[in-house]
This record gives sequence, C-alpha cells and structure tokens, in this order.
Amino acid sequence: MKAVGDEVSFQLDKIVPPSVTNITWKHINSVRTVKAIEWEDGDTTIPNPIFKGITTLDTATGQITITKLTVEHSGVYTIDINGKEQEQRFTLTVMASNKGCVVAAVIPSITMMIIIILFLS
Repeated sequence: MKAVGDEVSFQLDKIVPPSVTNITWKHINSVRTVKAIEWEDGDTTIPNPIFKGITTLDTATGQITITKLTVEHSGVYTIDINGKEQEQRFTLTVMASNKGCVVAAVIPSITMMIIIILFLS
C-alpha cells in the first residue's frame, strides 16, 4: 500500500531476455484497461495522461517506475513482452493521506493499554 505522492516500481521476477523488441505495461482498474507505458524499437510512449511525466521504463530489466502517485493509479499492473502477456501481476493500492492532525491518548493499566487515535480531516 502506498500513499498519495509516493513512488512505486514493479519488475518481473525473471530477467527480460535480450531479444526483446517491445514492452508494454498495462493498468487495469474497475472501469477499464489502459497502457501505462510502451516501448517499441527504441521509442517510448506514454499513451494515457495519468502516467505522463511521472512514469519511466528500464528497457534492460522491464522495470516500471511511477512517481507522484494518485488514487487513480490504484489497480492491477501487467506487462507484455514481445506482445505476450506475462503471468506475473502487480496490485497497487494508493490511499489518500489524512490532511488533519493526529491526536493520541494513552491510558495504561495492568491488564490493558488503550490507545485512542482521532484523525481529523
């Protein structure tokens, strides 16, 4: 789980073979599937606006990095190598941060400690 503004990277467990001619990372949410980033024959494109300016691809390893995360980036990420979807999937949950204060009260006793945390938004 990540917070809004964080960074995340996903990479396959197996090494990307040297004969790769294209890599496409896809983002799947409850509404649709979109391409997050695509590399083919040396050219990298970022077709979806929510990934522009914050998404990079390491073409040697296939690793995707997304910075400045928003809640919209939550979902499942898949990778296609040479047009074939790989089995490994990555799930990302981005939570909005509470912009208020955190107030805590600790009340110790012999048998229990009660912690009361109040999030103000």
